[in-house]
Amino acid sequence: MPSSTFRTQSLTDRDLARLVGTPESPGDEPIHAAETLFLRHGHRSLAFLAARLPAARVDAAQVAVWSRVLARVRRRGVGGSTSGLVHETALGHVNEAGRHEAGEVEAERRAALRQCLERLDDEQLELIRARMGAEGYDAIGERSTVSASRVHKLCHRATDELLKCFRRSHDRLHVLDLPEKPSHLAAWLEKHVAGTHLAEVVAELQAVHPADPAPTSMERALGALLSEVLSSGLSILGRDRLVWFLQHPHWLLELQERVLLAGGPYWSRVEEPLREESASALDRQWQAVRHLFLSDTGDEPDSSRPTDAGWLARLATRVDWPRLLPYAATVAVTALVVVVVSWSVGDSEPPATESSPPNRTPPAVAPNADWGWRREDLLQAPTDRDYLLALAAGADEWFRDEPTTRFGLARRLGEFRAGCSRILLDDHDLLGKEDRDWLKDRFRESADEFDQRLVALESGVALEEVRASVDSTVTNLVEALESRANHD
Repeated sequence: MPSSTFRTQSLTDRDLARLVGTPESPGDEPIHAAETLFLRHGHRSLAFLAARLPAARVDAAQVAVWSRVLARVRRRGVGGSTSGLVHETALGHVNEAGRHEAGEVEAERRAALRQCLERLDDEQLELIRARMGAEGYDAIGERSTVSASRVHKLCHRATDELLKCFRRSHDRLHVLDLPEKPSHLAAWLEKHVAGTHLAEVVAELQAVHPADPAPTSMERALGALLSEVLSSGLSILGRDRLVWFLQHPHWLLELQERVLLAGGPYWSRVEEPLREESASALDRQWQAVRHLFLSDTGDEPDSSRPTDAGWLARLATRVDWPRLLPYAATVAVTALVVVVVSWSVGDSEPPATESSPPNRTPPAVAPNADWGWRREDLLQAPTDRDYLLALAAGADEWFRDEPTTRFGLARRLGEFRAGCSRILLDDHDLLGKEDRDWLKDRFRESADEFDQRLVALESGVALEEVRASVDSTVTNLVEALESRANHD
């Protein structure tokens, strides 16, 4: 790592963002500041994406996410927390480009393990489920009136049969690493929440444990302990709550998202030994992000589209392709991802490609993401009046849902803010120049207010206060759009 990058490591995220956004900074400070931000937050975004996208698409997704994060930082600064910006961008990418259910990424693994479990006899299956529920051999023996040594021998035999079957199609079975001692369970769960194999672990646990009714939110499941988990880890939870995660593993994905958004320094320490495992992937991804960052002059206005032919031409001529050959596949896929993502924020029809068919299923990570200004049919009004009224109706959809949790409000506000970006990035060819300029100015003001409200929510301002403030901003925007549409 260059010595200048070592110097930037001591800076805060806000100071790093300032350097990233100051091209006239001496030497290579902007690129080293960008690298430090990536090294600081890149593993967490990588783990998030790896749990929600097919493995072949993770590299391209990480590059696309960080290219957008750094472009935003370069032009407008972080605004709030860097982790909040990374979360918003990564979640938006999964929703807009991924179109895969978080829990369905490893469906094949889950089905394969279930088939192997069905081959065990009843006694073996009961023992495997007990062990995967974090029961020790002594506890199983006491419950079944069999000695611990006998239980150990039976479990070992069942495990051998299970592995022999499972390894016909997959290399590793993570759940067999579950610690025998309950005191070690928290660390095992933390390692996977912070690591890049969480989707595999969730799939395996879902195969072992039958579906069971679960609370409708993590707040309801953990209560006040949730904030302590985000700051101090899972060791503060009792054994019963830790086992609850094993029996309802999809909530581990939710916990991982909370950690990406608001995990404290403790989770960074959990990640530290895991960074060695992901070091080669992070280095490969950073090289691609670096070249894209250096190829972007930062001169394009906010309304320019990243898929503009001129932008792609500048990228092709400015990137040092011989040095980038080891990462060429990643960059090529990234270019396609950027095209797909740009449709979601600017075009009325997605480009038809084999990897991006027009008929895509709705996202499951954020089921209500396709609402408001992000609806595909929003910008297809026949007249300028209808166009502005459609934008007003899209804004009014904010009031159709009232989240009762801070995280729910943060997610909905993030989705609403992503729709705002779509409006800012579109050309609005149907409108005259005066109306276009007015629209962009009005939405930039609203976007800034939404960003400030999200920062306030993350900083501890009461949910009701943030909601009321956003409601007021949206109401004013709806009235302004309707007034403009009806203006003679």
